[in-house]
Amino acid sequence: MLTLLIASIGFYASLQIQYIPLLLALSYCNFRIGIALGKYNSPNKNSLELQSFDEELQLSQADWNSQRLKLLWLGISINVLLLLGFKYIPPLYN
Repeated sequence: MLTLLIASIGFYASLQIQYIPLLLALSYCNFRIGIALGKYNSPNKNSLELQSFDEELQLSQADWNSQRLKLLWLGISINVLLLLGFKYIPPLYN
């Protein structure tokens, strides 16, 4: 994964070096969002049996899933808005 990141940075640096900080920041944000989305994703077998009887734990799991969905949409929105911004805003200035 680190090789891919370095290769991407090298490719973008050969074209537009001023966007390297943006690329690094966006890569870091996407990485942190991915880590947060994967947190508590795969419970072990014993805790799965206990969850079926504990309502409070089920409610907290539903709340966590709701937060994960919001976090997922935040990550998607940031990436799509940046993509659309860089694609459609520069032609307006020409």
